Amino acid sequence: MSASTASGPSSSDSAPAHTHQVSVSEEHHLTLSVDFDAVLYQPNLKLSFPVVVPGFTQGWSLYCQHEQVGDKYEFGLTHPAIPPGYLGDHMHTVVEFSWLDGGEERSLAQASYMDGPEPSFNSNTGDLSRGYRMDHSTERTAEWVRAYQPRLNLSEQQRYRLSFSFVQKDLQHLPQPHDVRLFFPRVGDAGGELWAPSAMLSASSPYFKDLLSSADFAESRSLTAADALAKIDMKMLPTRDHDDSDDETDAILARDKRISICDLSDHPSFSFRQINVLDTPYTTYQAVLRYLQTGTLLFAPLSSTCKPIEPSAKSDREAKLSRYEQEYTCAVTPASPKSVYRLAHFLSLPDLEDKCLRELRINLSPHNAAHELFDNASVLYDAWRQVVLEYVLKSWEEVSQASSWTDMLDRIERDEVPGSSAIMVRLHRAREAATKG
Repeated sequence: MSASTASGPSSSDSAPAHTHQVSVSEEHHLTLSVDFDAVLYQPNLKLSFPVVVPGFTQGWSLYCQHEQVGDKYEFGLTHPAIPPGYLGDHMHTVVEFSWLDGGEERSLAQASYMDGPEPSFNSNTGDLSRGYRMDHSTERTAEWVRAYQPRLNLSEQQRYRLSFSFVQKDLQHLPQPHDVRLFFPRVGDAGGELWAPSAMLSASSPYFKDLLSSADFAESRSLTAADALAKIDMKMLPTRDHDDSDDETDAILARDKRISICDLSDHPSFSFRQINVLDTPYTTYQAVLRYLQTGTLLFAPLSSTCKPIEPSAKSDREAKLSRYEQEYTCAVTPASPKSVYRLAHFLSLPDLEDKCLRELRINLSPHNAAHELFDNASVLYDAWRQVVLEYVLKSWEEVSQASSWTDMLDRIERDEVPGSSAIMVRLHRAREAATKG
């Protein structure tokens, strides 16, 4: 997301919003949203929706327009001149554009700007920023249609939601004022860390509530800064029973020096509780902590939608991640929905589990269904497997004719796919039931 001094569409191009909502919470959150009906595929699209923000003068407006130069959509917010940092000094600002699919809100585009004063000075012009915008290419809108066809048709009137949220940022990467350090010894040469308040963790998850309230848990212990400098013997770490695509992302972050450790040597008496995280990647935990604190989450592509697993894909996962980060202009690295689901299940976060299952559902295709059906996640988690199984049954003709299905059957015959027998039995029974029904 980029700061903008542009005024957006003029009032003559404005269109009435269906509904709009403004909320200001005691926790220093400001959210502006508008629901509207529109045909996005039309030339010279310009929609503007004035909103009234309590405590501010008039002049706040959300807008959506199509720019012929560059062939892109622009989603934005304009506001009057207000002092720098008036909304907060460490703000997490999020813009999101969603399609309202009946009772479901389906995120189509999201961008965020982390840890800065709002409003800020425009770094390009030196002027005070009077708005924000998110640009989205028409190439990306084609991906929306492929994901939700035939229900989403941009040439017909559909209902959408545009929202901006300003949240006082809770810094995960700095020790104080937090009292829990999550340490990731598998990341890079020195490990990685995330910081969080114990009150938030305990309130969010039964797992953390039990862990942090008991002195008997070996993985959680009170430390001083001096204790934390002791090295963990990597040779003693247990091996994981599954591959995790977010491990690949961790390796990229470590390579690019985007994971760091705070130097606590000058604060030897600073006390905190440390949790050594051995079974979950840094990337996954960072995404889940951000979700718990702000409600925002950006999913990375499933490995099964990328090369080399999906031969027809245009790029591998690392290239897709790079494009996602450029497209969404997001300071938080996207996380795998499968990895997030594992952690959400472990932490007993049912709402987040449902969000991951929805992401899985829209990313299934005849080409990757076989891989996902016999993946370790489908073996271990009933709800995850059920989503894939329902897709396979619904699209059986296309799935069974895909080369990936034949390849998977060959691997199963060679006894190379652990847990495949039970899944084959479930598939057989489900197909029998569907035939009889």
